Amino acid sequence: AIGIDDGYLVLTAAELKEHVFEPVVKDVLSLIQEQLTQAGNCSAIFLVGGFGSSSYLYSRVKAQFSSQVGLISIPPRPELAVVRGAVCVGLNPRVVTSRIARRCYGISSDQPFEKGKDPLAKRKFEVNGVWCIDRFSPYVRKGHKVNVDECISREFSFTKYSEAPEDYNIALYATDMDGDPPRYTTDVGVSKLADIPIPCPHAPSSRLGSMVKVKVNMHVGLNEIKAEAVVGDKVYSTILQFDAVDTF
Repeated sequence: AIGIDDGYLVLTAAELKEHVFEPVVKDVLSLIQEQLTQAGNCSAIFLVGGFGSSSYLYSRVKAQFSSQVGLISIPPRPELAVVRGAVCVGLNPRVVTSRIARRCYGISSDQPFEKGKDPLAKRKFEVNGVWCIDRFSPYVRKGHKVNVDECISREFSFTKYSEAPEDYNIALYATDMDGDPPRYTTDVGVSKLADIPIPCPHAPSSRLGSMVKVKVNMHVGLNEIKAEAVVGDKVYSTILQFDAVDTF
């Protein structure tokens, strides 16, 4: 009654199409449409990977997108494309000249407190004013193009509490949300990727309780982030390696 024949589960072509192939193909077509909408202009679609060699998938993609894209093709040995691409990038990381950020990345910072807009729970009093903690300062916005080794800079200030050198910690956060970046690193959908310790900054010319300006540079675009804190003529840096999940 359920299609068992001599120990085998027998599925008709219609059942296989409806329950196995169709849900996946619909997801693929939806993803392609989303990518085409974001790209604005696309001249070719290449189907790669194991499923990319499917003649049925190829026929469905061609039927839906041939009017929008001039070339739709399955290259030779499509199942090896991802492996070969990984090897090429490993041998020469700059074979990719730019990437599209799939998430919004930023760091946690203290920014001037805005009365009526920021909650009192995030208010912090300093000798140099009233500050709001946990503000999300965006470095890379979702969907933006990031060139290889691109350097993005922001200037911040910290209060000097000691004559001895102090560690400056950069907390890196990310979110998958579309639209404007979140206001706080504690907002729903924001997760911490890493704490990037920078052994500094030491500003002997500044008096205790004063604000010391620090420029934070982020070199992005590869599978790592190089973070720099620049205080006066001193540069302190560290490198954060990404895994496959968090890469740009």
